[in-house]
This record gives sequence, structure tokens and C-alpha cells, in this order.
Amino acid sequence: MTRRTRDFEKDYQRVSEALAFLELQAGAQPRLSEVAAHVGLSEHHFQRLFKRFAGVSPKRFLQFLTLAHAKRVLRDSASVLDASYSVGLSGPSRLHDLFVTVKTRRNNRSLLLNWALNFTIDGVREREHCTTRLRRRCISRRDSTK
Repeated sequence: MTRRTRDFEKDYQRVSEALAFLELQAGAQPRLSEVAAHVGLSEHHFQRLFKRFAGVSPKRFLQFLTLAHAKRVLRDSASVLDASYSVGLSGPSRLHDLFVTVKTRRNNRSLLLNWALNFTIDGVREREHCTTRLRRRCISRRDSTK
């Protein structure tokens, strides 16, 4: 195993841990420093690494997780205020801001985000599918830079 492969596997594992951490702690809205510390990296390095593997920043990924959870809570007939508090936001205006921000900033990465959201919401089977997708994307990106 080459050093480059070992580094790739190590980085991949760190991003996987970060995804799992963000999924578990989404209600607490963790800061970048908390997630970076959890995987043992500086904020700057973690931000670049996460974006390279996932295609979006950790903050953006957390926004999508929060929005997906808020939609589920609202679908279950909760009030907007209850939904806001249950997803870790300070009030209904922040929930509105989240909907507006996420919906208006869709771009070419939405497909990858949908894969990531599916694995965080639907469980292990989808998680494996998503990690395969992320791995393929990183490998193809690495091959194209040679």
C-alpha cells in the first residue's frame, strides 16, 4: 500500500467520522471547531478535507441535515415553533432563513447532497451506497489531476 493510498484511506475515515458526528449532533448545531476537534484536525484543514470529499462545506451539510429533520418534524404536524426548537434553532425566523438559504442556493452538488442525506436518514444500507459514491468521486477526481 502506497503512502498516497494510506493517506486517502485515513482522510476518508476522518470524513466518515465527521459525517456520523454531524448526524448525531445535528440537534446541537456543532461548530466547525467541535467537529474538527472530534476528528483530530485543525479547523482550516478539516474544512478543506471535508469539502474535497463531500463536495460541500460542513456548515452546508449541517444545514441540509437540519432542514431534512425540520421537514420531518413539520410533516408530523408540529408547530413551526416546536419544529424550530427540536432541530436546534433559536426560533421560527431561523427556520425560515434555513429554508430560504437552502432552497435558493441549489447548485450542481445537489445530487451528491441527496446521496449524503439519504444515507444519514435511511440507515446503513444507504450509508454504504453513499460512501461508495463519495469514494468513486474522490478517486475520479484524484485520477483526473494526474
